[in-house]
Amino acid sequence: MSISAPCTLKYVPHAVLKLLENIPYPWEQVREAPVLYHITGAITFVNETPRVIEPAYHAQWASMWLAMCCEKRDRRHFKSMRFPPFDHEEPPLDYGDNILDVEPLEAIQLDLDEQEDAPIFEWFYDPKPLIDNPACTVAKWKDAVEQNGGLSTVIDLPSWLARTTLDAIGRAAFDHDFGAIDEKAVELSVVYKNLL
Repeated sequence: MSISAPCTLKYVPHAVLKLLENIPYPWEQVREAPVLYHITGAITFVNETPRVIEPAYHAQWASMWLAMCCEKRDRRHFKSMRFPPFDHEEPPLDYGDNILDVEPLEAIQLDLDEQEDAPIFEWFYDPKPLIDNPACTVAKWKDAVEQNGGLSTVIDLPSWLARTTLDAIGRAAFDHDFGAIDEKAVELSVVYKNLL
């Protein structure tokens, strides 16, 4: 975020919010995000709103809790801090000299076993996990919007949520994919659709 004109001060809270929204999570080493520059160079915004799938996001943060318990023991990423943290005699840090060429710290991640953690191994630490998974309702909604040329699209939420619920019950309780989200012609899926 940079500011060079007094008239842009009213946008500073929003610019700070967008910056904070896009700070890398502990399991990410770096995060790339599109940036929006004002034509005069008056202000810069991070131009992305992070979107997550809530259960996956909760699982990632739960894994961080486990990783931080190990971190307290091993102290690989964080060092003890001396107080006071800043000395008033100390000159301010120069970005170009002290920060620009510093390599980012390695990401904090649990060591996943490819066999034992097979269901989550491929996607767990992805920046946007499961977003492009065909079973994910969000991906289907994205396709519906793109088919309409990116214009506003009407999505029948009750129908989608009912089909998502049927698939969730099938996977969780019966270890079976009813294919309701994909609109497969499975007998139970067709009967369920006709009930609604």
